[in-house]
Amino acid sequence: MKVLIVGKNSYIGRRTGEWFEAKPVPVRVNYISVRDDRWKQADLSSYRAVIYAAAVVHRRDRVPEEIYDAVNADQPFEFAQAARKAGVGQFVFLSTMAVYGQEKKLPAGCIVDAGTPLRPAPGYGSSKLKGEKLLQSLEDDTFHVSIIRAANVYGKGCRGGYISGFARITSLLPVLPRAFEDCRQGMLFVDNLAELCWLAANSSCSGVYPAQDAAPVSAIEIMRVMAGIICPGKKEVGAEGLLKLFQGNPLVRKLYGGVSYAQEYARCPLGEYQLAEFGDAIREWFS
Repeated sequence: MKVLIVGKNSYIGRRTGEWFEAKPVPVRVNYISVRDDRWKQADLSSYRAVIYAAAVVHRRDRVPEEIYDAVNADQPFEFAQAARKAGVGQFVFLSTMAVYGQEKKLPAGCIVDAGTPLRPAPGYGSSKLKGEKLLQSLEDDTFHVSIIRAANVYGKGCRGGYISGFARITSLLPVLPRAFEDCRQGMLFVDNLAELCWLAANSSCSGVYPAQDAAPVSAIEIMRVMAGIICPGKKEVGAEGLLKLFQGNPLVRKLYGGVSYAQEYARCPLGEYQLAEFGDAIREWFS
C-alpha cells in the first residue's frame, strides 16, 4: 500500500506517517508540500490514498479570511481534483470540530451530536467547512472522500497551548481548584487520530467522522492526571462556589468550559480508533 501525506512539515502528518509505517503490513509513506506549485508536477497515480493534513489553523496574528479559504478549501479541492484524475481511490481530509461553531460555556458545557447545526465562525472553521463541501462534490463510485472532524488534537511535540497551559497551571498552583466537573472538553490524541486515518485510508467509502478520545475530560481531570506525574500528592480544593462568580470571565471559561462530541456520535463505523486513553497519552506527553 502506498500513501501520500500532504503537509510535509505537519505535526499530525508526520505522526500519522510514523503510525502507518509501524503497521505489520507493507506500507510506503511519502510526503509532499503544497507551499508552492511544485506539487502539480508530482505523479499521483501510484497512491492508494491521500491524507490531506496541510492547513492554516487558529493564529494569534490576524489572518485574512481569503487566506483561510485559499489554504483550507481551494487548495485541497485542487489537489483532490488532481488525485481523482490520477486514479487515487481514497482522499482523507482532516477537518475540525470548529465547523459546528460551538463555544465553551459555563456552568454547563456544549455537547455536539448529529442534530447540531453547522454554524462555524469566520476564518478557520468556515474555511474547513467550505473545503468539506468542495471535496464532497468530487465523490463518485471510484473516488471516495473521508472527512475527519477532529476535536482538540494533542500529543508530545504538538504545538499549541491547551495541554501545555494546563501543565503550567498544574505545576504553579499550590492546590488544584476543583470546579465544573461535569463540563468536559473533547480531546483527540494524535495516535488515535492516526488510527482513524488508517481506517479511512483502507476503506472504500465516503463519510464524515466526528472524532475524539473515548472519554472527554474536565479541567480537574486534566490537572489530576498531570499532578500525578509532575507533582504527586498535590491536594484538590472545592472551588466551584467561588468560580461561579467569575464564570463569565474569558479565562475561567477557557479553562473550565468545554465542547465535546456525544460519545455515540464520535464512534466510527469503520472500526475502533480510540486506542489510547487520556492518562496514557498524557504520560507519553511528559516522557
